[in-house]
Amino acid sequence: MMSRLNVLNWIGGKFFVVDVLYDMLPNKWWENVSSIIEVFGGGGSFLLNFPTPLNHEIRVRVYNDIDGGVSALFYCLLHPELYQRFVDRVRWNVSSRWILPALDEESLRLGHQLTEHDFLEKTDRLIAAAVTTYALTKLAFAGILTGNGAKTRFSRTTLKNAATKASSASEIKARQRPAVDLKVIEAAHDRISREKWIIERRDFREIIADFDQPFAFFYLDPPYYDKEKLYRMPFSKEDHEDLAELLMGIKGKFLLSYNDCPEVRNLYEGQEGVFVWDTSQFLNDGKTWKYMSAGSKQEYRPTAEGRELLVTNYPDPLAIVKKKHTITLLGG
Repeated sequence: MMSRLNVLNWIGGKFFVVDVLYDMLPNKWWENVSSIIEVFGGGGSFLLNFPTPLNHEIRVRVYNDIDGGVSALFYCLLHPELYQRFVDRVRWNVSSRWILPALDEESLRLGHQLTEHDFLEKTDRLIAAAVTTYALTKLAFAGILTGNGAKTRFSRTTLKNAATKASSASEIKARQRPAVDLKVIEAAHDRISREKWIIERRDFREIIADFDQPFAFFYLDPPYYDKEKLYRMPFSKEDHEDLAELLMGIKGKFLLSYNDCPEVRNLYEGQEGVFVWDTSQFLNDGKTWKYMSAGSKQEYRPTAEGRELLVTNYPDPLAIVKKKHTITLLGG
């Protein structure tokens, strides 16, 4: 059984720091939480690896992302009939810098074109959106996709690793496909279908309003402030402000991850019932989080150091008593 699941290479993904996030859950959360909502789903690492406590039932798990291609992918992982069609197609995608522009354009087009009908009727267009998005994230550098100002760049790692690990030209060709890990995909499908996730593709305002109740827990990892162009879907300064205003009045609990900048601090610091945690408070060495880019599956190159903020509407995260983590935030 796999200890962790990482389906997508996604910009800002939290796969490598989920243990830190879980230590930021409210003290004795298992006594008071019956629904978990990942509002800006992306790679879905928070829900995919969420600990399952004994003698406690989490009744509702919600994954939401406004990006049509990503929500289509998780919808395929939920439904057995879609899952098999998805796997049958994705296993044959090839890796090449020459197909990247077409794949990039097709993924964005299909994601925008998806309608509620596609999800309800489980159409071929839904499968195509899921397949192209999955393949694209496996080829794209740092999981950054074209759409909101950034430009998808080819990751040299895929072909470099294929060539160095292969012993013949035919083996190089066989390895030059996206890093399709069918075991990870299968494990993700097993968990998502077993836990009966709700997959949404809606604006964050609707999700928070519809799922808020006293026993709800929201995890939010929005596009970082002044870094919005790195994400495929638009997110404005007004969206940041609306998010803060919404969170001030919810009935449930929330954990919010952000980049540390004056604008974010101004939105949350000093608000009644809101707690802003500098992540260096939870590091044994007091250092900042490191942003890094993957040079290969085993090697990561530091590109910058920065500070991260975690924001809650409760004063007693588990990390207060543990204080055990040295945190490295990887970009993707």
